[in-house]
Amino acid sequence: MRRYTQTIRTIIGLTLALTGVVACGDLAEETGDGGLRELQLNGFRMNSWELNGFRMNGFRMNSDVLVGDEGDFIEISEIKPPKSGVVIATWLVGGELRALTSKGALLSGEQIVGTEIQYKLSEGKKGKKKRVRFKSAQPLAPGADVWLYDLDIKDGNGSWRPLCETSGGARTEALLLGNVWDPLTAARVGDDISGLITFACRDGALAKCVEFGYRPWQADADDIAFTDLHQACTRLVRADYCGDGVSFTLEGTPVHLLDLVGVQLAAEGAQYAVEAEWGPDGATCFNPNNTRIPGASPPCALPLCGEPFSSGGLIESGKPIGEGP
Repeated sequence: MRRYTQTIRTIIGLTLALTGVVACGDLAEETGDGGLRELQLNGFRMNSWELNGFRMNGFRMNSDVLVGDEGDFIEISEIKPPKSGVVIATWLVGGELRALTSKGALLSGEQIVGTEIQYKLSEGKKGKKKRVRFKSAQPLAPGADVWLYDLDIKDGNGSWRPLCETSGGARTEALLLGNVWDPLTAARVGDDISGLITFACRDGALAKCVEFGYRPWQADADDIAFTDLHQACTRLVRADYCGDGVSFTLEGTPVHLLDLVGVQLAAEGAQYAVEAEWGPDGATCFNPNNTRIPGASPPCALPLCGEPFSSGGLIESGKPIGEGP
Protein backbone atom coordinates (compact mmCIF):
# COMPACT_ATOMS: atom_id res chain seq x y z
CA MET A 1 0.00 0.00 0.00
CA ARG A 2 1.52 3.29 -1.10
CA ARG A 3 -1.02 5.83 0.01
CA TYR A 4 -2.56 6.45 3.39
CA THR A 5 -5.12 8.85 4.74
CA GLN A 6 -4.41 12.52 5.28
CA THR A 7 -4.60 11.87 9.01
CA ILE A 8 -1.35 9.94 8.86
CA ARG A 9 0.25 12.37 6.40
CA THR A 10 1.69 14.88 8.85
CA ILE A 11 2.71 12.81 11.83
CA ILE A 12 4.35 14.66 14.73
CA GLY A 13 8.12 14.65 14.75
CA LEU A 14 10.15 12.01 12.95
CA THR A 15 7.89 8.99 12.71
CA LEU A 16 9.38 5.85 11.33
CA ALA A 17 7.44 2.77 10.35
CA LEU A 18 9.72 -0.23 10.17
CA THR A 19 8.99 -3.77 9.05
CA GLY A 20 8.77 -6.54 11.59
CA VAL A 21 6.91 -7.26 14.80
CA VAL A 22 6.30 -4.06 16.75
CA ALA A 23 5.66 -3.24 20.37
CA CYS A 24 6.79 -0.15 22.28
CA GLY A 25 8.11 0.86 25.69
CA ASP A 26 9.26 2.93 28.72
CA LEU A 27 9.50 2.99 32.51
CA ALA A 28 8.20 5.38 35.14
CA GLU A 29 10.66 7.84 36.57
CA GLU A 30 11.55 6.94 40.14
CA THR A 31 12.50 8.93 43.19
CA GLY A 32 15.57 8.19 45.25
CA ASP A 33 13.65 5.96 47.67
CA GLY A 34 12.24 3.82 44.87
CA GLY A 35 8.75 5.32 44.91
CA LEU A 36 7.04 6.77 41.86
CA ARG A 37 7.22 10.49 41.44
CA GLU A 38 3.71 11.87 41.94
CA LEU A 39 4.35 15.54 41.22
CA GLN A 40 5.17 15.93 37.54
CA LEU A 41 6.17 18.86 35.40
CA ASN A 42 4.26 19.08 32.15
CA GLY A 43 4.72 20.87 28.87
CA PHE A 44 2.58 21.60 25.87
CA ARG A 45 4.42 19.82 23.07
CA MET A 46 3.89 16.29 21.82
CA ASN A 47 7.14 16.14 19.86
CA SER A 48 8.88 19.45 19.80
CA TRP A 49 10.96 19.56 16.64
CA GLU A 50 10.33 20.20 12.98
CA LEU A 51 12.52 19.66 9.95
CA ASN A 52 12.67 22.72 7.69
CA GLY A 53 9.19 23.68 8.78
CA PHE A 54 7.71 20.42 7.48
CA ARG A 55 6.36 17.97 10.03
CA MET A 56 7.52 14.67 8.72
CA ASN A 57 5.39 11.76 7.57
CA GLY A 58 5.51 8.28 8.93
CA PHE A 59 6.97 5.61 6.71
CA ARG A 60 7.62 1.89 6.51
CA MET A 61 10.95 0.17 6.16
CA ASN A 62 9.82 -2.05 3.30
CA SER A 63 10.38 0.74 0.76
CA ASP A 64 6.72 1.73 0.64
CA VAL A 65 6.23 5.44 0.09
CA LEU A 66 3.85 7.52 2.18
CA VAL A 67 2.32 10.07 -0.17
CA GLY A 68 0.38 13.11 0.97
CA ASP A 69 -2.42 14.82 -0.91
CA GLU A 70 -0.01 17.60 -1.92
CA GLY A 71 2.59 15.22 -3.33
CA ASP A 72 5.00 15.28 -0.38
CA PHE A 73 6.44 11.99 0.78
CA ILE A 74 9.28 10.31 2.62
CA GLU A 75 11.11 7.37 1.15
CA ILE A 76 13.78 5.29 2.89
CA SER A 77 16.67 4.32 0.65
CA GLU A 78 18.77 2.30 3.11
CA ILE A 79 19.45 1.43 6.73
CA LYS A 80 23.14 0.87 7.28
CA PRO A 81 24.41 -0.85 10.43
CA PRO A 82 27.78 0.15 11.91
CA LYS A 83 29.48 -2.79 10.19
CA SER A 84 28.96 -4.42 6.79
CA GLY A 85 25.62 -5.25 5.22
CA VAL A 86 22.28 -3.51 5.39
CA VAL A 87 19.32 -3.84 7.72
CA ILE A 88 16.56 -5.99 6.23
CA ALA A 89 14.10 -6.04 9.16
CA THR A 90 13.48 -4.10 12.35
CA TRP A 91 11.08 -4.40 15.28
CA LEU A 92 10.58 -3.25 18.85
CA VAL A 93 10.77 -5.30 22.02
CA GLY A 94 9.24 -3.00 24.59
CA GLY A 95 11.03 0.24 23.80
CA GLU A 96 14.18 -1.44 22.47
CA LEU A 97 14.95 -1.49 18.75
CA ARG A 98 16.07 -4.80 17.22
CA ALA A 99 17.43 -5.16 13.69
CA LEU A 100 18.36 -8.05 11.40
CA THR A 101 21.09 -7.42 8.82
CA SER A 102 21.67 -8.95 5.39
CA LYS A 103 24.69 -10.72 6.91
CA GLY A 104 22.44 -12.54 9.39
CA ALA A 105 23.49 -10.47 12.40
CA LEU A 106 20.88 -9.62 15.02
CA LEU A 107 21.49 -6.15 16.50
CA SER A 108 20.01 -5.08 19.81
CA GLY A 109 20.70 -2.69 22.66
CA GLU A 110 23.92 -0.74 22.22
CA GLN A 111 24.75 -2.69 19.04
CA ILE A 112 22.38 -0.30 17.23
CA VAL A 113 24.80 2.60 17.83
CA GLY A 114 26.31 3.81 14.55
CA THR A 115 23.36 2.66 12.44
CA GLU A 116 22.21 5.24 9.91
CA ILE A 117 18.83 5.62 8.26
CA GLN A 118 19.08 7.24 4.84
CA TYR A 119 15.91 8.67 3.38
CA LYS A 120 14.56 11.36 1.12
CA LEU A 121 11.93 13.98 1.81
CA SER A 122 10.34 14.81 -1.51
CA GLU A 123 8.33 17.98 -1.88
CA GLY A 124 6.76 17.85 -5.31
CA LYS A 125 9.65 16.95 -7.62
CA LYS A 126 12.48 18.13 -5.37
CA GLY A 127 14.07 15.40 -3.29
CA LYS A 128 16.00 16.27 -0.13
CA LYS A 129 18.41 13.59 1.07
CA LYS A 130 18.68 13.23 4.81
CA ARG A 131 20.17 10.87 7.36
CA VAL A 132 19.44 9.95 10.96
CA ARG A 133 22.21 8.33 13.00
CA PHE A 134 22.07 6.46 16.31
CA LYS A 135 24.73 8.15 18.41
CA SER A 136 24.09 6.25 21.63
CA ALA A 137 21.61 3.80 23.15
CA GLN A 138 21.03 2.91 26.77
CA PRO A 139 18.21 1.62 28.98
CA LEU A 140 16.41 4.11 31.16
CA ALA A 141 17.49 2.03 34.15
CA PRO A 142 19.39 -1.27 34.45
CA GLY A 143 17.21 -4.03 33.03
CA ALA A 144 14.52 -1.62 31.85
CA ASP A 145 12.51 -2.25 28.69
CA VAL A 146 12.58 1.49 28.02
CA TRP A 147 15.54 2.61 25.93
CA LEU A 148 16.91 6.09 25.34
CA TYR A 149 18.32 6.83 21.89
CA ASP A 150 20.54 9.84 21.25
CA LEU A 151 20.04 10.68 17.58
CA ASP A 152 21.68 13.02 15.09
CA ILE A 153 20.15 14.27 11.86
CA LYS A 154 21.95 15.55 8.78
CA ASP A 155 20.60 17.39 5.74
CA GLY A 156 22.53 16.64 2.54
CA ASN A 157 26.13 17.76 2.98
CA GLY A 158 25.34 19.76 6.11
CA SER A 159 26.56 19.10 9.62
CA TRP A 160 25.18 16.53 12.02
CA ARG A 161 22.91 18.09 14.65
CA PRO A 162 20.69 16.76 17.45
CA LEU A 163 17.39 15.29 16.39
CA CYS A 164 15.82 16.09 19.77
CA GLU A 165 16.33 19.20 21.88
CA THR A 166 14.62 20.58 24.96
CA SER A 167 12.75 23.88 24.91
CA GLY A 168 15.96 25.45 26.21
CA GLY A 169 18.00 24.07 23.32
CA ALA A 170 19.76 21.30 25.24
CA ARG A 171 20.34 17.97 23.53
CA THR A 172 18.04 15.17 24.68
CA GLU A 173 17.16 11.60 23.70
CA ALA A 174 14.21 9.96 22.03
CA LEU A 175 12.09 6.99 23.05
CA LEU A 176 10.65 4.62 20.45
CA LEU A 177 6.90 4.05 20.41
CA GLY A 178 5.02 1.62 18.21
CA ASN A 179 2.33 3.89 16.79
CA VAL A 180 1.81 7.32 15.25
CA TRP A 181 -0.10 10.40 16.43
CA ASP A 182 -1.91 13.10 14.50
CA PRO A 183 -0.08 16.44 14.90
CA LEU A 184 -3.28 18.47 14.97
CA THR A 185 -5.61 16.44 17.19
CA ALA A 186 -2.83 14.59 19.10
CA ALA A 187 -4.87 11.40 18.68
CA ARG A 188 -3.27 8.00 18.22
CA VAL A 189 -4.05 7.13 14.60
CA GLY A 190 -1.93 4.12 13.65
CA ASP A 191 -3.78 1.30 15.40
CA ASP A 192 -4.84 -0.33 12.13
CA ILE A 193 -1.45 -0.01 10.40
CA SER A 194 1.24 -2.52 11.32
CA GLY A 195 4.93 -1.76 11.71
CA LEU A 196 4.75 1.90 12.78
CA ILE A 197 7.39 3.49 15.01
CA THR A 198 7.60 7.05 16.31
CA PHE A 199 10.79 8.66 17.61
CA ALA A 200 9.32 10.52 20.61
CA CYS A 201 11.61 13.23 21.97
CA ARG A 202 11.81 13.19 25.77
CA ASP A 203 10.75 16.84 25.97
CA GLY A 204 7.31 15.97 24.59
CA ALA A 205 4.19 14.44 26.12
CA LEU A 206 4.46 11.12 24.26
CA ALA A 207 7.75 10.27 25.93
CA LYS A 208 6.95 11.92 29.27
CA CYS A 209 3.91 9.73 29.74
CA VAL A 210 5.97 6.59 29.15
CA GLU A 211 8.45 7.77 31.76
CA PHE A 212 5.57 8.46 34.15
CA GLY A 213 4.85 4.73 33.95
CA TYR A 214 2.22 4.45 31.23
CA ARG A 215 4.03 2.06 28.87
CA PRO A 216 1.73 1.42 25.89
CA TRP A 217 3.03 -2.12 25.35
CA GLN A 218 2.34 -3.21 28.93
CA ALA A 219 -0.38 -5.81 29.57
CA ASP A 220 -3.81 -4.54 30.62
CA ALA A 221 -4.39 -3.88 34.31
CA ASP A 222 -7.87 -4.37 35.78
CA ASP A 223 -9.21 -4.57 32.21
CA ILE A 224 -7.75 -1.14 31.45
CA ALA A 225 -5.49 -0.93 28.41
CA PHE A 226 -2.16 0.80 28.90
CA THR A 227 -2.50 2.20 25.40
CA ASP A 228 -5.53 4.11 26.72
CA LEU A 229 -3.70 5.13 29.90
CA HIS A 230 -0.82 6.48 27.82
CA GLN A 231 -3.16 8.39 25.50
CA ALA A 232 -5.10 9.78 28.47
CA CYS A 233 -1.80 10.90 30.01
CA THR A 234 -0.83 12.82 26.87
CA ARG A 235 -4.14 14.69 27.10
CA LEU A 236 -3.48 15.42 30.77
CA VAL A 237 0.11 16.59 30.28
CA ARG A 238 -0.96 19.08 27.66
CA ALA A 239 -4.21 20.05 29.42
CA ASP A 240 -6.01 19.08 26.23
CA TYR A 241 -9.45 19.21 27.84
CA CYS A 242 -11.49 18.76 24.69
CA GLY A 243 -9.28 16.10 23.13
CA ASP A 244 -8.84 18.23 20.02
CA GLY A 245 -5.11 18.96 20.34
CA VAL A 246 -5.56 22.43 21.90
CA SER A 247 -3.46 22.90 25.04
CA PHE A 248 -4.35 24.94 28.12
CA THR A 249 -1.12 24.80 30.10
CA LEU A 250 2.31 26.38 30.26
CA GLU A 251 5.54 24.43 30.28
CA GLY A 252 6.89 23.77 33.75
CA THR A 253 3.51 23.91 35.48
CA PRO A 254 3.36 21.31 38.29
CA VAL A 255 0.50 18.82 38.35
CA HIS A 256 -0.36 15.95 40.68
CA LEU A 257 -1.21 12.57 39.12
CA LEU A 258 -3.35 9.73 40.41
CA ASP A 259 -4.75 6.81 38.40
CA LEU A 260 -7.05 3.82 38.66
CA VAL A 261 -4.38 1.13 38.35
CA GLY A 262 -1.82 2.32 40.89
CA VAL A 263 0.99 3.46 38.60
CA GLN A 264 0.83 6.91 40.14
CA LEU A 265 -0.23 7.03 43.80
CA ALA A 266 -1.33 9.90 46.00
CA ALA A 267 1.72 11.63 47.40
CA GLU A 268 1.89 11.42 51.17
CA GLY A 269 0.80 14.70 52.70
CA ALA A 270 0.19 16.30 49.30
CA GLN A 271 -2.44 19.00 49.16
CA TYR A 272 -4.02 19.58 45.81
CA ALA A 273 -7.31 20.53 44.19
CA VAL A 274 -8.68 18.20 41.51
CA GLU A 275 -8.40 19.82 38.11
CA ALA A 276 -9.87 17.11 35.87
CA GLU A 277 -10.13 13.41 35.14
CA TRP A 278 -8.86 12.12 31.82
CA GLY A 279 -9.55 9.49 29.20
CA PRO A 280 -8.02 8.91 25.76
CA ASP A 281 -10.31 11.52 24.19
CA GLY A 282 -9.65 14.29 26.69
CA ALA A 283 -11.12 15.31 30.03
CA THR A 284 -14.10 13.33 31.30
CA CYS A 285 -14.85 15.92 34.00
CA PHE A 286 -13.47 19.35 34.77
CA ASN A 287 -13.27 21.86 37.63
CA PRO A 288 -12.93 25.33 36.07
CA ASN A 289 -11.69 26.91 39.32
CA ASN A 290 -8.63 24.62 39.39
CA THR A 291 -7.16 25.07 35.92
CA ARG A 292 -3.40 25.35 35.41
CA ILE A 293 -3.90 28.60 33.53
CA PRO A 294 -6.28 30.81 35.56
CA GLY A 295 -9.52 31.40 33.71
CA ALA A 296 -8.91 28.73 31.08
CA SER A 297 -12.20 28.04 29.34
CA PRO A 298 -12.19 25.04 26.98
CA PRO A 299 -14.81 25.28 24.21
CA CYS A 300 -16.46 21.95 25.04
CA ALA A 301 -19.13 21.05 27.58
CA LEU A 302 -17.66 19.00 30.43
CA PRO A 303 -19.36 17.91 33.67
CA LEU A 304 -17.99 18.99 37.02
CA CYS A 305 -15.89 16.37 38.77
CA GLY A 306 -17.62 14.63 41.67
CA GLU A 307 -16.65 11.43 43.44
CA PRO A 308 -13.16 10.21 42.39
CA PHE A 309 -13.23 8.51 38.99
CA SER A 310 -17.01 8.53 38.79
CA SER A 311 -16.76 10.31 35.42
CA GLY A 312 -15.20 7.34 33.66
CA GLY A 313 -11.72 8.87 33.58
CA LEU A 314 -8.56 6.81 33.98
CA ILE A 315 -6.17 9.42 35.44
CA GLU A 316 -6.82 12.34 37.75
CA SER A 317 -4.87 15.58 37.61
CA GLY A 318 -4.58 17.88 40.58
CA LYS A 319 -3.32 21.41 40.99
CA PRO A 320 -0.99 21.57 44.01
CA ILE A 321 -2.32 24.06 46.53
CA GLY A 322 0.00 27.02 46.83
CA GLU A 323 1.90 26.18 43.61
CA GLY A 324 1.60 27.16 40.01
CA PRO A 325 -0.11 30.19 38.49
